[in-house]
Amino acid sequence: ALTNIASGTQEHVSILVEQGCLQAFVDKLSSPSDVVLEQCVWGIGNIAGDSCAHRDDVLEAGGMEPLLKILCARSANALSA
Repeated sequence: ALTNIASGTQEHVSILVEQGCLQAFVDKLSSPSDVVLEQCVWGIGNIAGDSCAHRDDVLEAGGMEPLLKILCARSANALSA
């Protein structure tokens, strides 16, 4: 549900960021659950894509490193399959 709200208006996205949802998404990027990871990646992407300021919020929340780890791990798995 938060992933869908994060694709709403800029006001909706700003409220999510102010209320700590972005940090919760980033914190859950270490989850072993593929479902949780997928929702968090979508949510972070929706927030980052909303505006330059929210993109910067994602970077400041430490979102880039865990996202890159997920992408690299998925790419390595796809290549070895």
